[in-house]
Amino acid sequence: METDKKSFLEKLNSKWVTPLFAIIAIVYGFMFKVNNDKLQQNANELDYLSKQIENELRVKEFDNNLKMMIYSEVKEAITKKDSALQNATLIVINEMLKDDTLFREKLKTVLFASSNSKQLIAVQEKIDQFSSEQKDMVKPSASSIGYKIDVFYLDDIVDEAKPRAEKIVKLLEKRYPENTVRLRLLPKEVNAQVGYRISANQIRFEPGESELAKEVLEVIQQNSVFKLEQPVMHEINYYKSPNYISIFVRNM
Repeated sequence: METDKKSFLEKLNSKWVTPLFAIIAIVYGFMFKVNNDKLQQNANELDYLSKQIENELRVKEFDNNLKMMIYSEVKEAITKKDSALQNATLIVINEMLKDDTLFREKLKTVLFASSNSKQLIAVQEKIDQFSSEQKDMVKPSASSIGYKIDVFYLDDIVDEAKPRAEKIVKLLEKRYPENTVRLRLLPKEVNAQVGYRISANQIRFEPGESELAKEVLEVIQQNSVFKLEQPVMHEINYYKSPNYISIFVRNM
């Protein structure tokens, strides 16, 4: 009888208890893995968030240091009463604070209170006018058909550049009445920026505008606009301005 009872318990253990414990172990192991994975995910998210906050603080610190540096430059420019230094500082303000309108305008107000205010304001007006005209360049207009052609004259040699630019405008208006042709000043403060830095007569165009650019060059050459230096053809690939050609006039 004792043997039968033992045999029964052994059978019960082998058929039910052992598998049951195995199942419990598997479930427990699965739950442990799920919880462990969740904890690891939370740790990774926390680490990412921590690094993101740290990067934001570094950017803000850099931004604040940059503002303080430019502010110091403004104070120095006013104190020294050096017009060349003040002009350079105005360029720095416009370039370095493009994305911070409020602080940029406050520094301009301080700078414009200097003894050289009339000249500085005139320079700023030229920069603002140029920026406004550039925005109009890419804006579709109901009155404009076909291409826009801008003829720039550089203000470092105005006496040579402007009369020739005006002549080119008249020639192109006559040749291409369906296009919009404008006479524009390229301020030296703008010409100092990346993307310009014009040092010679030049025609800029995109690959799809090469035929018109060649025709424009022929018009200029046939009418002897320049005595010494013919415009250089310059194909642009890094800045998109569809249906737009620019001509830069610097010298003879």
